Parts: sequence; C-alpha cells; structure tokens
Amino acid sequence: MDAKKLFEKEIEDLVAESGLGSAIYWHTAFVKTIRELDGKLDSLRVSMESTAKSNEGLSKRILWLNIVLTLATFLGVFATIAGVVIMTIQLLK
Repeated sequence: MDAKKLFEKEIEDLVAESGLGSAIYWHTAFVKTIRELDGKLDSLRVSMESTAKSNEGLSKRILWLNIVLTLATFLGVFATIAGVVIMTIQLLK
C-alpha cells in the first residue's frame, strides 16, 4: 500500500473511531473528490493540448492535399478541353 492510500486509510479509521459523525466523513469525501477532479482536469488539459497540436499538423496536410487535388482537377479540365478541340478539328477536316 503506498503512502497516500495508507494516509487516507488512517484518516478514515480516525473518523470512524472518533465518533465525530458524518460531517468529517463528508468533508473528507468532498476533499478527496475535489483532488480527483483536479487530477482529471489536468489530464484533460494535457490531452486537449496534445489533440490541438495533432489537429494543427493534420490541417496543414489537408491544405496541401486540397492544393494538389485542385491542380490535378485543372489539369484534367485542360486535357479534356484539348481533347475536345482536337476531335472537333479532326471532324471538321
């Protein structure tokens, strides 16, 4: 059992033995809950920062992908127009 759990166990034992009633128990539970929430919020903050950095890199990749696809689309349009023009010229001869 690590030191933190041992300390919490000792506090719970003291509360149970002291007979001070539920006020101390609820106060201890409240403090414990606040500490757990604080730890969870820190974990969430770190996770959100990591996700933000990942999203930034992904958005840059998607931007370049869109640029490449746009250029490929224009190339396809020009190739189609050139093909139509060549076919029309051959048909008119």
